[in-house]
Amino acid sequence: MKKRVIILFTLGIFCFILSSPVWAEFRFTPSISVREEYDDNIFLTADDEEDDFITTITPAISLGYDTERLKLSLDYSFIAYFYMHNSSENEISHNAQFDSTLTVLRDFLFLKVTDAYSRVTIDQRRQVVQDNRFVNTSDSNRLTVNPYLEYPLSGTLKFKTGYTYENIWYKEEEGDDEEIHLATAGFIKEISPKLTASLFYSYSIHDIKTDGDLEDYDRQDVTLGANYQLTQKLSINGSYGHAWLNYKERDNDDSDIWDANANYQITEAVSFKIGYAQNFATSVDAGTSKNETVFASIARQGTISLSLMAFNRNDTYLDEDREDESSGVTASASYPITPNLTGRVTGLYTYDKFLPEDEKVNRYGAGISFDYALRLMTISLGYSYDLSNSNIEINDYRNNRAWVQARMTF
Repeated sequence: MKKRVIILFTLGIFCFILSSPVWAEFRFTPSISVREEYDDNIFLTADDEEDDFITTITPAISLGYDTERLKLSLDYSFIAYFYMHNSSENEISHNAQFDSTLTVLRDFLFLKVTDAYSRVTIDQRRQVVQDNRFVNTSDSNRLTVNPYLEYPLSGTLKFKTGYTYENIWYKEEEGDDEEIHLATAGFIKEISPKLTASLFYSYSIHDIKTDGDLEDYDRQDVTLGANYQLTQKLSINGSYGHAWLNYKERDNDDSDIWDANANYQITEAVSFKIGYAQNFATSVDAGTSKNETVFASIARQGTISLSLMAFNRNDTYLDEDREDESSGVTASASYPITPNLTGRVTGLYTYDKFLPEDEKVNRYGAGISFDYALRLMTISLGYSYDLSNSNIEINDYRNNRAWVQARMTF
């Protein structure tokens, strides 16, 4: 699987480059960062906490290639971890994001390819701490190949159809590898300069590659969507439809699927957004779930940036007796203390309820960091604190981390 992804990834890059005979714009930015971190609980245990000093060396590149027919970007980093007291845990890892869109026939036929290699959380019920790679995490690769066609039937009506191949891979055995084949077709209608509507049908085949209790299934969706610019500051968009999941060996499932959100631009810098969604989702290790999510957020962009979001999410799993509910608040802010020095703070609180175990968990997180920018180098200093308090004591954990980092961009 991994070799196949690498081959497809490499062939995609070369095919895209060869497809564009004229270079319009090329960007290439190499960098390297060195980070020294102290972690007082590297395995996120409730008792017998083990601390360590971790050195991380990360050379990276960022490139872009844009022509009239091709838009391509690649961000790649090679990450080496060295532990002072746990040298057996030393590891080499990677992080990559590849995005490209090729215009095969102008204004008509397109090919979009993306590939992402990253570290992901396996199960939200277990320990979750950003940048911890030991516990409840796995390397993952997600490759997507999407040829699609857009055909204008009139000045305001467009027909769109396409095929998407998606390959999802996890390094850890807990993750459920999957291949997805998706075909879509539908119409997009501009009713007025402020209102656009759409009607789509999709059919997908989900092939689970991991041995276990999960079963392959087919899915069909019909959705009706609309985007409405109500005023210059207020936009509303959403969709409503129905989804059918068809299994060979077990009862089928179906549900209404819909989403709605509104975005209000209070000022040029401040925006407010609220939304709701109901759909099926695929987890890393527990199959498919029916989920409902509601959120509200307010954000300020600019030199001084602020972000605050409140949310509630409920997941009812189809492949096992399990239900997860999470509510919480996340916040972040950055402030330029001097022209060269920027401070950042983050915070979160979530309340989780897990059934049928009836586990109740309060999770807290806070962080602060400072970035001092020189001409070619940025020096960072930071600290973060995470606490999980469960009514099942063995699932408690606490984590303090402090780090200093230097990043040089050439």
